[in-house]
Amino acid sequence: NSTLDIRQLQKQYWNERLSYITPWFIAFQQENLVYQSGHILLLKNMFQHLVLGLLYQKVQYVPAMYSCRYLMQLFETFLPQIYKECVQPESVKEILELLNTPVSFFPRCDGELPVHDQLAFAKALCVCEKLYSHGEM
Repeated sequence: NSTLDIRQLQKQYWNERLSYITPWFIAFQQENLVYQSGHILLLKNMFQHLVLGLLYQKVQYVPAMYSCRYLMQLFETFLPQIYKECVQPESVKEILELLNTPVSFFPRCDGELPVHDQLAFAKALCVCEKLYSHGEM
């Protein structure tokens, strides 16, 4: 029974993560979407929830910290096969820099928003899509 209970909890946790991020995946499917700085928060949350879901599903672990850098390290360490399939090593730095971009909630003195390469957004979304497909039970 305990194995069945654990599997049920894993499935429930994964489904809760998906219900939270699915609307964002749908929003990213717009044709000719130009990524804006506000999309960073969506991508960051998607990445966090997907890695949290996979870690719990595969190794029954939920970390206390949710920083993207830390989650990427946990992901690489605990799920190396999935990591190799989903993440291109040469893109990690660029993706983490994007996901860790501070988003200002107050007016900026200089009026400037951070500018990111559209390719960095596409790479981060691609990783999220691959993680999403790996978590399906």
